[in-house]
Amino acid sequence: MTGKQIKEGEHQRTPDADHLELSSLGVVGEGFKHAPNIDQDDLKQETKVRPAVRFGVSKQLGLGFAIVLLLTVLLAIVALRGHLDAMRVIEDVVEGYGSTAYIALQARNDFLAARNVEKEYLLYYRELGMAKTRLQYAEKVRHNLSNMERHLHSAESLLDAADSARKSQALITLILQERMDYEETFFEMVSLFEQRGNHYQGLEFKFHYNMDTLESLLQNEGRKMGAASEHLAADLLKVRKYEQDYLLNQNQSTLATFQEEVNHFLGYVKKYANGAFKRKLDQHFKAYQVNFKRWLDVDMQADLSMQRFDASAQRLESTLSQWYDLTSE
Repeated sequence: MTGKQIKEGEHQRTPDADHLELSSLGVVGEGFKHAPNIDQDDLKQETKVRPAVRFGVSKQLGLGFAIVLLLTVLLAIVALRGHLDAMRVIEDVVEGYGSTAYIALQARNDFLAARNVEKEYLLYYRELGMAKTRLQYAEKVRHNLSNMERHLHSAESLLDAADSARKSQALITLILQERMDYEETFFEMVSLFEQRGNHYQGLEFKFHYNMDTLESLLQNEGRKMGAASEHLAADLLKVRKYEQDYLLNQNQSTLATFQEEVNHFLGYVKKYANGAFKRKLDQHFKAYQVNFKRWLDVDMQADLSMQRFDASAQRLESTLSQWYDLTSE
C-alpha cells in the first residue's frame, strides 16, 4: 500500500473504527455501543465541559465553607456580647449589695417582717396562750428589729461627707430611736396582755375562778336557804351575764348595768345569808370584784399601750420609707 493510499485510508475510517479506538482509550462507555453514529465533535465538546463542571462544585464547596465560617464568627460575637452584658449585670449586683440603697431595702424588709410577726401575735395570743405566743411570735419581732439595727449600722459605715450622706445619717439616727420606741411599746403591750390574761391564766382566769367558786357555794351550801338561795343564784347569773357581755363588746353602758347587778347581789347576800355561809360568800365575791376591777384597769392600760404602739409603728415605717427614697435617688 502506497503512502497516498494510507492517507486516504485514514480519512476513510468508519464509525466502528472510531468507536473501537475510543473504547480502547477509555473515553467511551457502554452507551456508545448503542449509539454508534454519535458525532465525534459532540464528544469532544462534552469532554471540554467536564472540567468546568468540576470547577463549579469547588466554588460551591468554598462558598458553603465561607458561610459556615461567617455564621460561626457571628455566633461567637453574639456570645461574647452576651457574656460581657452578664458580667456587667453581675458587677452591678455585687456593687449593689454594698450600697446604702440595698441596705435601706434590707432594713425596710426587716421591719415588714417584724410587723407580720406582730400581727400573728395579736391574732393568736389568746388562743395559744401567753407563754407560747411570746416565744413563738413576740421574740421574733425582737429578732427582726435586731437585724434591722445591724443593717442601719452597716449603712452608717458607708456614708461620706456629701450632703445626701448627712441627710442619710440624720434619718438613720432617727430610725434607731424610733426602732427602740417601737420595741419598747410592743413589749409593754405584750406584758399588759399577759397580765390581763385569758380564760386559763392572768386576771381573767382569777375572776372566773372566783365566780365558779361562788356558783359552787350556792349549789352546795345554799340549798339550806331554800327560796333565798334561788334569788341569790339568779342575781349571780345576771352578774356573770353582764360581765361576759362587757368582755365581748367593751361597752361602758354594759359595765354600768353590770355594776347595778353587783349591788343587787350584795343586797341579797346581806338580807338572806348568815353565819359562815355569808362570810364565805362575802370573801369570794370581794375577791371577784377586786380581780375584775384589776382586769378592767389593765385592760384600759393595754388599749392605751396598743394606741402608743400603733403610733410608733407608723412613725418608724414613714421614716424608713423616707430613707429608702433618699438612697434610691
